[in-house]
Amino acid sequence: MPPDLQELPQYDALTSGLSRKQRTKLIELFDEFSLSFSVYSAECFAQGMRVAFSLSQQLYPLE
Repeated sequence: MPPDLQELPQYDALTSGLSRKQRTKLIELFDEFSLSFSVYSAECFAQGMRVAFSLSQQLYPLE
């Protein structure tokens, strides 16, 4: 889990009423979400690079 997330007051409010098992599950879900988001953002970046490369080839074709 991102360390800065644990420093938020909302995180304390959210987890204060949870059991240890529920807190562990919540942390696992946050980790899964952050990993999924990292994969998604990497795919978005790759798609943007493909579009930029394709446009540059169309605008400046090799002769």
